[in-house]
Amino acid sequence: MILVRDCLLSYLSKPSIDYCFTDSAGFCTEVLNSFGALNGTKYEAKDGINLVKPSAQDLFDVYHTQGGWNKFSIGALAFYGRSVVEIGSVSMIIDPYTVIGAHVTPDGVRVMIKPLHYRSGLAAVIKPSYSSIGYI
Repeated sequence: MILVRDCLLSYLSKPSIDYCFTDSAGFCTEVLNSFGALNGTKYEAKDGINLVKPSAQDLFDVYHTQGGWNKFSIGALAFYGRSVVEIGSVSMIIDPYTVIGAHVTPDGVRVMIKPLHYRSGLAAVIKPSYSSIGYI
């Protein structure tokens, strides 16, 4: 678990110019990819030609059948929205009360730590099966 925590917290010290994501879904995707958790998953634009990064809803759609529900532990994904079919944002849990995610500010994208309930509409918490990829 320390490996996942260290990976998540390392983003706090990176300048925003080094980020290759523009929102929390992109942040979570980058972290999941660093552990090989999304290998082989393809996301396509509606025209079927241009590859795009997954949205928070896409991440939910991948993990709602592959992860453990209501596991408020490090590396779990906290999905926010009106319901599980209207997910608008996602962050990663670093302890049962705290999440880390990317947020757009006037100065650019910032990775920030916030309370789990920093916004209303916590629709689901799902922990990907990191053990199946050899990390937890």
